[in-house]
Amino acid sequence: MGLLIAVAAIAVCEGHILMVQRGRGVGIGTWAPPGGKLEAGETLEEAVERELLEETGVTARATSPAGWVEVHNGVNRYLIIDYFVELDDATIQGNVPVAGDDAKDARWFAVESVEDLVLADGVQGLFREIHIISRPS
Repeated sequence: MGLLIAVAAIAVCEGHILMVQRGRGVGIGTWAPPGGKLEAGETLEEAVERELLEETGVTARATSPAGWVEVHNGVNRYLIIDYFVELDDATIQGNVPVAGDDAKDARWFAVESVEDLVLADGVQGLFREIHIISRPS
């Protein structure tokens, strides 16, 4: 199969990052930023905002690209373009996530605890590149 385009939302607030646990498909049970495939006619920013809302119920505006990851899951190849987002309500209390769509769980994690999660393919490398988690010594 060809290369599929997907997006993810990097939402950081009050020292926490919003993550979803995959509820189905490849990588079930792993944690990743909310995201999914680009739909026909959508801009990358629209896709980021839609996926964030569908998977967590949180609303935000995509502000700038954070980076990208290429993942091959044995079935498909994905180019995942990650965007920083600005939350509509800039507090964790105003953005209580509710897992939706294909997310099994959605919650805020303290940034320093993210390394303890079982992360989806490509997430750890991206988080190191954008300084969410520290580089190995």
